[in-house]
Amino acid sequence: MEGDRSHFYDQLVDRGLGVKRVVAISYLLTTAFVLVGISVIFLRIRYAILVYCATVVGAVLAVWKLNMAGIEPGRQTGRPAVPPSYPTAEP
Repeated sequence: MEGDRSHFYDQLVDRGLGVKRVVAISYLLTTAFVLVGISVIFLRIRYAILVYCATVVGAVLAVWKLNMAGIEPGRQTGRPAVPPSYPTAEP
């Protein structure tokens, strides 16, 4: 079993963001999802369902727009995507 580099952290680092910035983004997203979760305590059920649906749609759109879903060739092990070279018979 091998790890891959398709995780959220790895994708942000591979896009050139520093570790501190990636951690800050992770904390910001976690805080936003926690606030959404807590806010539904104070909402009626019909509004809570709308908030959840809007959150899911927003998250899916963000993942799709930022191209964060899917494994690119070569990301499975962090090695560049290079086709294998086969030995050739020398005359």
